[in-house]
Amino acid sequence: MSTQKTIVVIGGTGEIGKAVALRFAANGWRVIVPARDLGKPSAQELMANPSITIILADVSKLNGAQHLFQLLKNDDITIRVVFQAAGTFLWDDGFPGPTKNAEEVARLLFSANVETKEHVVEALREYYADTLGSIRMDLVSSHAAQFGPEHPFRNGPFCEEGYVAAMARVSAYGAQLKAEGIFAETIVHEPGLVASDMARTAFPPERAGDIDWAAVDTPEEYAEKLFPNTFFI
Repeated sequence: MSTQKTIVVIGGTGEIGKAVALRFAANGWRVIVPARDLGKPSAQELMANPSITIILADVSKLNGAQHLFQLLKNDDITIRVVFQAAGTFLWDDGFPGPTKNAEEVARLLFSANVETKEHVVEALREYYADTLGSIRMDLVSSHAAQFGPEHPFRNGPFCEEGYVAAMARVSAYGAQLKAEGIFAETIVHEPGLVASDMARTAFPPERAGDIDWAAVDTPEEYAEKLFPNTFFI
């Protein structure tokens, strides 16, 4: 059985996930990143790193998550951390489209931001049932979940109501996993929207107003704050 420390990064081809994947790789960990599109520029960048393994798998579907962890289990890979940053908030990049109603938007947001995380946990329960107690589970939510029902961002033209509901569910799911105690540790990170190009496209200043969407300026800085050098000692 491989004893090298391994992290599985869900959403590793996105801004936050990629930053976390590269940080762990730079610190000697084996990094596993599932991806639906190996031709995506970020996937190509990760594939160039010898410490990172990209596996073609769509973990937004349960059978895709099962496929991923069955492969890892078959290779006797010991998982120490699962970092889940999968999701979407790219409102101004064609999602949600102008023809979708609020209910459809909410459904799609729930699928992208919540169901993927649930599928990963379910597949882990199936294939890594005997070692869940040694796995740390990190879930990325958002400060958006803290907005009250009357906050203007809850009911804007881009249907933030559905996004906020999805993020609130991620936070609740993390609390549920903590209560179950099936993982060594369950941590819910709520970074808001890190001020990357992606975040600026989705929520430009004229929409954000006085809201401080980002506690840090870049995904790389965010990854460093989540996992400081002391984490790797």
